[in-house]
Amino acid sequence: MTLEEQQQIIEMGRNAEALKQNPALEACMDHTLETLFMQWASSAPDEYTERDQIWATAQALKAFKNTLDAFIESGMIERKYKES
Repeated sequence: MTLEEQQQIIEMGRNAEALKQNPALEACMDHTLETLFMQWASSAPDEYTERDQIWATAQALKAFKNTLDAFIESGMIERKYKES
């Protein structure tokens, strides 16, 4: 890995960290999950397509959060590696 690539990973990690700390992002994600849960709870068990779409959307939001955490972790690892 080049020094430039390492710096890009560190910068992306810092940007992801700043994004995650933004209260608006957290509020939007919480609101979306709450809305999805309410939609799911108000749907009938035989509404497979709607329930599957709600589940898929919730899983996509979870995947987004996991990716954000992975960017943060990668940036932290590279910062520590660079400092040693």
